Amino acid sequence: MSEHRTKFEDDAELDSPSRAGLSRPRRPQAQRGHGPAPWFENLGKRLVKSPKVYVRDTGLLHLLLGIPDLRALQSHPKLGASWECFCIEQLLARIGDRHAFFWATHGGAELDLLLTLRGKRWGFEFKYQDAPTMTRSMYVALEDLKLTHLWVVYPGDSSYALHRRADCVGLSDLPRITRAITRDGAGRPTARPP
Repeated sequence: MSEHRTKFEDDAELDSPSRAGLSRPRRPQAQRGHGPAPWFENLGKRLVKSPKVYVRDTGLLHLLLGIPDLRALQSHPKLGASWECFCIEQLLARIGDRHAFFWATHGGAELDLLLTLRGKRWGFEFKYQDAPTMTRSMYVALEDLKLTHLWVVYPGDSSYALHRRADCVGLSDLPRITRAITRDGAGRPTARPP
């Protein structure tokens, strides 16, 4: 994984609630958990329509789960969920949650985050793995939702293509990707550095 420290790693190291500023939440939304609404569209499949709840402050999540530090987090069964919450919060802080959805079918296919911006659909998956690959669920999301592009965000530093419309990117690439998909006339931004 990346050698540089991230806010995600800092939030994992909680010697006490006051060290992470958890006795007073950093921002008002940290006190409530919510997330993107479910995406509804008649695709000929049974879709999951119940809302998905996220704890938007990962420091608070780690405190509630009794995770005292990064070492404990890396062996905790909720590591992937914590990474997903952290990444979604980073994206929504830049874009807002008005056009943010999650998508899941009763058959098991799902997409962590679907953004509908400027008439296009952009997909995001968040994987805490060394080298994520395409999954059946990602192929289904690309085709069923007619995604313009799909990004798999992981804690590594390098970016690489997974499919002609899907790339694996590090967390540090999110600011560039969000700028590209929110600007006027945004086409398919490249996930790889120029």
